[in-house]
This record gives sequence, C-alpha cells and structure tokens, in this order.
Amino acid sequence: MFAACSCSRREKSVPRPNALPRIEIYDSVYKALPGFPIKFEVNSGTVTKHVEGHGNEWWDVRYPKYNAVMHLSAVPVLSSFEDEMVRSRIERMIMNMGEAKTTQEEFLSADSVFRVLLFHEPGFTPTPVQFMALGDGYIITGTFRFNSLEILPDSVAPVVRSVVRDIRHSFAVK
Repeated sequence: MFAACSCSRREKSVPRPNALPRIEIYDSVYKALPGFPIKFEVNSGTVTKHVEGHGNEWWDVRYPKYNAVMHLSAVPVLSSFEDEMVRSRIERMIMNMGEAKTTQEEFLSADSVFRVLLFHEPGFTPTPVQFMALGDGYIITGTFRFNSLEILPDSVAPVVRSVVRDIRHSFAVK
C-alpha cells in the first residue's frame, strides 16, 4: 500500500525564477555634437566630451545607461592619402571585430556627401559597432565599446541595434 501511494504522489509545482531585467534603450531624440567639424547629431541621452592630445582630437560620446562609449574622430583627408587611410581603417575595424560574425553595411548619407561603411555584431564583442565615413574632405570614424564585460548577454543585441539606429540618424539615413 505504501508503495502504491508513493508512486502516485505529485511533485509540488515550483515557481520559475524571475527573468533578467531588460536594459532601458534610449529614445530616438537627438542633439548636435558641439565642436564637431561637420553637422553631426548624437542621441540626446548621451554625454559628450571633446578630447585633445598628441596632435589629435576626438569626441567621446558616453552612453551611461549602457556603460559604454563611442569614440569619434573627424580627420581632414587629402585625396592623395584617401585610399591609404580608408584601407588602414577597414583593416583596423576587421581586426577589432576578430572572429565575430559581423554585419557590414555600406550606404550614402541622405545628402549624398558621405559614403558610410558600418560594421556591427549583435553578440558580445569588445567593439560591437564601428563605422567609417568618407566625404566633404573628412574621414569620420567611430568605435563603440562597452566599459565593462559585465553587460548581460541578452542586453547586447538591443544596445547594438539602438547604436546602429543612432549612427544611421547621424548621417540622416532612415
């Protein structure tokens, strides 16, 4: 009798663990990047800083909610060095992406002034979004990186999508 009762016993239901919190994505609201040599907008939720040093200058566009930063530079380019600079930057972007499965996009800015090459990886890699834009006498480069390796894996793809959206907006590509 005891054997029959013990076999028909039902397991107690156990509540499922709580889901991981979703990362809050910035709205699609933009502001001009002060001091940048071309008209360029960044997400209004970011904090920007112009950095000068060693004959170079760049802008840090910090995304506090993501614990991440986009490093931007705008370098005047002479047509005689254009091919060399573009080749060098593409090599650097490929090296930064490593073995990651990367999506590559190429498009023209809305005003057809800049040719933009954009690399992005929705999985975790130290630099999941990078771009280079050439036109109007400048080469504009950007590298987005997380400041910490502690980002939740399921938060990477939404963050990458939002940063790609911001870059497309910066070049007025809808």
